[in-house]
Amino acid sequence: MKDSTVRALYAGSTYPGRPTWSPSGNEVMYSVTVNGKETLHLVSLDGSIVKTYIPGFNSCGNAALSPDGAYLIFDAHSEDVLDSGDGKWEIYKMNVADLSIVRLTNNDKDDWGARWSPDGSKILFLGSGFNNTGYELFVMNADGSGLTELTSK
Repeated sequence: MKDSTVRALYAGSTYPGRPTWSPSGNEVMYSVTVNGKETLHLVSLDGSIVKTYIPGFNSCGNAALSPDGAYLIFDAHSEDVLDSGDGKWEIYKMNVADLSIVRLTNNDKDDWGARWSPDGSKILFLGSGFNNTGYELFVMNADGSGLTELTSK
């Protein structure tokens, strides 16, 4: 039988952004601005907050937990200026145990929308093409090495 219950997962003054599912499918993750900084919330389907992560950027989102739940990838504006147009959106990885953050991409192009491979060994994301070809798909190892452009115009 289909469950038609409507549940509020968020009630706030700013909109929740860039939602994704947790690997288990029992929670969702979204970003929301709190005190001038975007925070990432892992929320159960009953609306209770499971965990809040504060990466420290004015703008971040598109967060996704690794299949084993040990890491969180997200994109953030490396210059910490929302929508400045300088092409500095980069991919970051957070260790959820100690909250340490590592920058995985570092270039003068936008990189965003990262997602884990099913086994957690690779990360797929959108980025500006190597030859300024527009947005293309890239894959890299989970540590940021082995960057490969998958598509090209």
